[in-house]
Amino acid sequence: MHLTTELSERVFGLRTTEEADAWLVDVEREIGAISWKPVGGFEDNIHAIDVSADPALALVERVTNATDAMLELRAVQLSQTASSPRLAARHWYNIPPGGLTDLTDAVRRDLASNITVTLDESEDRESPTVTIQDKGCGVSPSDFPSTLLSLMAGNKKTKHHLMGVYNAGGAATLRFCSYAIIVSRRCPALLDGKPDETGVVVIKYNDLSDEYKTGTYEFCTDTDGEILRLGVPALPETGYGTSVRHIRYKLRRYASMAWGPKASLWHLLHATLFDPPLPVMIRDRRAEQYAEVKRNRGEVTRVVTGLRHLLHRGDIAQYSEERQLFMGPDYGSVTLRYWVFADTVQDPDAYIRPEQALTLTLNGQRQGTRDRQWLRRRLDLHYLFNRMVVQVDCDGLTPGARREVFAATRESHTESKLTDQILDRVCEELKEDTDLGILEDQRRERALAGATETASERITKMLADRIAAGLPGAVVPGAGGPSRQKKRRKSAKKTRKTYDDAEMLDVPDSLAILTKPVLIEPGHTASLWVGINAKNGFLPRHRDSFQLVIGPGLTDDVKVRSVGSLLGGETRIILEASDSTPTRTERLSVALVIPDMGVMLTDVGELQVTEPTDEEPEDDRGGRPNVKITWAGRDKWEIMGRWDERTVGVANLTRDDGTPSKVSKAEFVLNSAFFALENAILAKGVSETGVTAFKDAYAYPVCWALFEQAMCQEVLVPKPVEGSTSEQEGEEESTSTEEAYQKAEKERLARAVLMALEPRLDLVASDD
Repeated sequence: MHLTTELSERVFGLRTTEEADAWLVDVEREIGAISWKPVGGFEDNIHAIDVSADPALALVERVTNATDAMLELRAVQLSQTASSPRLAARHWYNIPPGGLTDLTDAVRRDLASNITVTLDESEDRESPTVTIQDKGCGVSPSDFPSTLLSLMAGNKKTKHHLMGVYNAGGAATLRFCSYAIIVSRRCPALLDGKPDETGVVVIKYNDLSDEYKTGTYEFCTDTDGEILRLGVPALPETGYGTSVRHIRYKLRRYASMAWGPKASLWHLLHATLFDPPLPVMIRDRRAEQYAEVKRNRGEVTRVVTGLRHLLHRGDIAQYSEERQLFMGPDYGSVTLRYWVFADTVQDPDAYIRPEQALTLTLNGQRQGTRDRQWLRRRLDLHYLFNRMVVQVDCDGLTPGARREVFAATRESHTESKLTDQILDRVCEELKEDTDLGILEDQRRERALAGATETASERITKMLADRIAAGLPGAVVPGAGGPSRQKKRRKSAKKTRKTYDDAEMLDVPDSLAILTKPVLIEPGHTASLWVGINAKNGFLPRHRDSFQLVIGPGLTDDVKVRSVGSLLGGETRIILEASDSTPTRTERLSVALVIPDMGVMLTDVGELQVTEPTDEEPEDDRGGRPNVKITWAGRDKWEIMGRWDERTVGVANLTRDDGTPSKVSKAEFVLNSAFFALENAILAKGVSETGVTAFKDAYAYPVCWALFEQAMCQEVLVPKPVEGSTSEQEGEEESTSTEEAYQKAEKERLARAVLMALEPRLDLVASDD
């Protein structure tokens, strides 16, 4: 059934529930009646559709579908396939090996115009109408039931060039809108004998009668059950492809202006599409809400390229590294990328939310996360943790490994043994990076520079004894436990190496093994440094052309554990020896061969397996930790991160090998400008000597409580939940639920301590 031109054109302008209701009434009046069918072909479809609890993450599934439509368009046109979406984008859309970062702005914008996400006004500011439109392969109306309206049909299972497989699909968005309107036209070059028609369906949720426990999702057809056809020759703007409009979509947290730094579509898509194969265009047309849209002729646009691209722009990151971690032949490999924000970045939350500090990705999409506090606990980076972004790219995992790591929803990865192994390896690699240790020390020194006021030695010793006594199996005498566990490698240098590549070549002519010989013990790891006089990032772009060969006597026992990128003309390779590795010396050679560039470079070194060092048996008891208590004033609030007058302080615990009972160091930084503390002292008019004594008395119980909170954090702190959107344009509450909980708890505790100390304060005042 073909609709009239007037009704056909109206469908592209529907913005509100009332407009959609009126359109359906007019359609029914024109064609006689509308028939409603269950999505997926079965009425009990709610369990297949209501799989997502987060409307924002569900919306990203539609963007993934649009990207797949663009890739499928080229696959069918060229009668080709590819082993991954990234390779497909490289071959069919000329994306460079370095990804979207290596494209010009003009090329990125032109590509992004093929996939658009548009926000229009609806009846509710927090629920705009959201349209995802692509200029991809499109779907003929007769194929709607088996494609756009199918559930669990496995349409992408054998197509390795497509992104979708592990998630529940775009149908998850149906739960969060009053109507979904899907319009699609097959690319004319791909019709294969079918008529050139544009189909349209409207999907809604039907509560059914009280007889049923749940309702069902339905789509409209004519009385014969056929998909409605539009009476217009093409889709606006794209001509062909697919448009999915969500009337009054419950976007909530990201419903502010689309281009804003926070609480926006820009923020959402850059984080969830961490490193997409193709760019995406976002458009905001809500002129009644935002003056800038009105001034810009009714539309503001931005190009989404993924967070990885943003972090490589200008001076956003002061340090970055990329390493390939080999997980074994059964699992494949993962690529670890991490960045440290430069000091010029005042608000890291504008790039990544606190709960997304570490992101696991598949085909560039976010599939799981770990928060900043997790990084802090695992890495003991107490001053750097809130300025880091870590990506674990899982594209290199085998199909079996992917199944073990990823679930059928984007809201979480699978908690499996392999997931733990991958995250453990990631933490080990980060701990091996001496540059991170240097940056941590530098930031700590900056944070505490000038904060010479410390607690008395008596209070520090009392607190150390109290902490030691409270640890399971702890030994009070002595300082520092007898643990033999491996700790973060420390560099003898106080400053990081300069990674300036101005003197390096685009095409290298020199390669040398810098570690001669490489010494390794059975069951341990060792670093091999290789020098290549090429620009930064030459590796990993040409990593496939770089080879390392170990002599035959050690080939089966010593393996490459990870390979880094090329920075400042050097790359670090970590080798790992099995426990049964024989003590011997073998030849070790490296080669870089790129015929197209005329590069053929080699060097030879030596690998020596030495006798294992005798290790004393581990003692699971902890000694008295090294304790330091420092006071920081208002001038340190910014570098300490989110401190204000209601901040009590922080406990930075260093554990041996991440074991909770092995606390080797406890550093406490207390806020001397905590408002309740200042008010208590000012109210009594205490002298300088009296203030010092009072602060010592205050510090002892407060630091103990901060220590207990840090020890119990994983158990006691509730998981972050979805928050509400700020009323102000482009703003979002910068503190996560977890951080807000901790902050409030510390404040309540400190106020109680101050109340308990009132009599002592009176006594000090009378002595003065």
